[in-house]
Amino acid sequence: MPSTRMEIKHLYERLTPKSRYQNLKVELRSSSGELLLELGGIWDSLMQQFVPPPYELDGAAHVLRIEESQEIAARNFVDWLDHFTKKEPRDINLEMFADNRRGGKTFFMVLWVLLTVLHVPKVSTGRMIGWLVVPNYPRQREIRETIAKILPSHWLKPGGPVQFTKSDRCYRFCTGAELYIKSADDPDALKEGGVPIIGINEAQQVH
Repeated sequence: MPSTRMEIKHLYERLTPKSRYQNLKVELRSSSGELLLELGGIWDSLMQQFVPPPYELDGAAHVLRIEESQEIAARNFVDWLDHFTKKEPRDINLEMFADNRRGGKTFFMVLWVLLTVLHVPKVSTGRMIGWLVVPNYPRQREIRETIAKILPSHWLKPGGPVQFTKSDRCYRFCTGAELYIKSADDPDALKEGGVPIIGINEAQQVH
């Protein structure tokens, strides 16, 4: 059983601004620089929610710029996320991306799921859980490389707000949200409920 001194030490660590608050602010901008969406925010680990930041911790947002060819899909995402966050009926429940090879389909699919998990850490069933499904596990490399391009590198370092565990191929956010890489070559592993958002890469190869 932890001693009183250790309990006080852990409480102090949680209350200090450096460990209590995490800057998870993201801006999605068009190729011309137009602000399409502001996501995330300052996460308060004590209150377990996004909060107005203490002035000394109101750092800059991580900016993501999309290609001109992705702007229609990006605006669809902005509209979809607004309805999803407000729990309103949505016109879009399935989005399909088709383009030439290396046209950015995987990037935008991962972006859509990743930013949703970031922005909406809690749902009615509990913590947000997202899946990124690949035809087989050797194909997860592209997904992990894409996530590394989207998120700031310091977020993924030890002690950062997003931690990846190889054993279950899961990105765990400081908000409690979880993003898993799943393989379609194990259909039984996909028989789960309570997953609000799923992205499938190379869906034509999934049988």
